[in-house]
Amino acid sequence: MIRPNPPVTSHFGGYRKRTQHVGAWLRGWLWLLRHASDVWAVVFHRFDPALRESIMIAVAQVNACRWCSYAHQTWGREVGLDASDVARLADGEVALSDARLAAATAYARERAEAGFGPVPEALRARLRTVFAEVDADRIEVVARVMHQGNMAGNALDALLARCQRRPAAESRLVDELVLGAFASFAIAAVVPIVSIVWRRSPRRVLRELLDFVRSYELPPDVSDAPAVSGAAGS
Repeated sequence: MIRPNPPVTSHFGGYRKRTQHVGAWLRGWLWLLRHASDVWAVVFHRFDPALRESIMIAVAQVNACRWCSYAHQTWGREVGLDASDVARLADGEVALSDARLAAATAYARERAEAGFGPVPEALRARLRTVFAEVDADRIEVVARVMHQGNMAGNALDALLARCQRRPAAESRLVDELVLGAFASFAIAAVVPIVSIVWRRSPRRVLRELLDFVRSYELPPDVSDAPAVSGAAGS
């Protein structure tokens, strides 16, 4: 069984972030590789886009990843999510207008908050009262894919904080460099892609992204808190 190191919770940039060591992050990708058929189904649209984006917004909110939050809140509206539901998810709520979305996002939030440790049977059973087993498996996959992206985005933020002489507690430079490089590449690749999909200029997309990122943070005078460990994944 693969058991990634637990994410580390710390404060930098004025708000709580979860960061992760390279080894744990890579083991997360190995888990997804073992579930490649479900990943393929999600990527190639054999999964409700509105449901997918709801889960991703919820997980990004738990992990406080500002980069992923911008992308998936915007994409959620593009695929038809109600604007009020997007706002609720961004605020950490799960009382949505659609019962299926509410059930899936509640499950995803609990999994993210627990660091994707062993799945409690009661939690899984609640999900299966709404979704078939195959869809429940894919909800787990979507949540984990978003978690992987969040950890990379948060590592990039940790690296930026370190450059400003505000290193995040218990976040290692090597992790920030590796995961931050992944996040930087992903951002550079995604901006032109989404500009085509959303029919906006790359310059506009980049400007909106940077505006969102800047406004997402709390005031910089919020005091740092000591890092604590989260639950281990499996």
